[in-house]
Amino acid sequence: MVNYSQINDRQLDRTRLSAQVAEKFGWSIGGYSTAYYLANEFGIIAFALVMICAAFVQTYSIRKKNTIFDDKLLRRSLAFRVLSFALLTFSAITSDFAILLISSALSGLYVGLFWPTFYSLKSSSISRWYVKEKIIACALCLISGIIIAKIGPELVLLAATLAASRSYIQTYKISKSKNYSNLEFQRIDNNGIMALSEGCFAAIVNLWRGITLLTGNVIVFGLSGILSFTLLLVITELLGALYCHYSKFKFSEKTRISVVLLLCILGILATIIPQQESWILGILILGIGTSTIYPMTVETVKRNLNAKGTEQRGFREDWRNRGRMIGISIILFYWCIGLPYGSLSIWLIISIAIYGKIFFIQIKCCPSSLLGEVRGFF
Repeated sequence: MVNYSQINDRQLDRTRLSAQVAEKFGWSIGGYSTAYYLANEFGIIAFALVMICAAFVQTYSIRKKNTIFDDKLLRRSLAFRVLSFALLTFSAITSDFAILLISSALSGLYVGLFWPTFYSLKSSSISRWYVKEKIIACALCLISGIIIAKIGPELVLLAATLAASRSYIQTYKISKSKNYSNLEFQRIDNNGIMALSEGCFAAIVNLWRGITLLTGNVIVFGLSGILSFTLLLVITELLGALYCHYSKFKFSEKTRISVVLLLCILGILATIIPQQESWILGILILGIGTSTIYPMTVETVKRNLNAKGTEQRGFREDWRNRGRMIGISIILFYWCIGLPYGSLSIWLIISIAIYGKIFFIQIKCCPSSLLGEVRGFF
């Protein structure tokens, strides 16, 4: 028998799917390619940084307020998203970089509202729909990349605007709210540091990959910058999602994380070798690592906070956004002073070492794998 919670979860999944269609079809390829067309390498960095700064401000704000997460908050976030894509389409047509940055900020407001609300209202595990969604997303990314490479981003961005509008309409079928006002406010602990280090790691990998491929500094199979970027993005997200889903039923959490951390270390080492083929392999492995660690961190932190009886009012998203800001700011610093991006591997090692050390200390102290707060880490 299907209960009320399952019905809401299914509608949440449909809403997210439409939102992710817009994300993968329009933002992941269309947004960054437009930023590159308008302002070259700086455009890519500025586009990413403005978005994540707006997301951080939004998430931090809802954590400080007595926010009730419900369908109205989802609709507000998706209204930001629809407007963002509309402005992004306009900026692509008019070649207006300022409008592009405004659209990026609006998408940041969407990110800062949508994900805390979605994960608060979501009752079941994310791994099953995560892999299904990634398969669809990969197909959309391929189609998007091919269209943009052939005729430009305008058509893709218009389609993304329509998909975001559909997601907005679907929220009217959701009827659920979550209020954390009766729970203790959760300040930074090891769960927050895990989210921060994961966010920093992912931001560096994703932006480094985007800049290197979109600018044509590295070419995959002789393809254009956009198609090279699209191909690696699709492969990494698909393999990461498949591993995350199917390993869950066969291996312990410790084993799954250990394998991913080992892969990440191998990927970092491969990017250090001064050969194009080695860098491609390394960034491919690192992309798989980020796609795998993200959903595992989502479920781990949520479970830990539930066990401690503390609020989840955007806690993980808040600290992950801080980590993403740090990662993008590091790349901006490199760009400003002209440092070679190859030395970004140092920051990747630091981020993944912090993540892994916290995880294994917690496993040692908490054999049950409920990764609660462990004092004395620093």
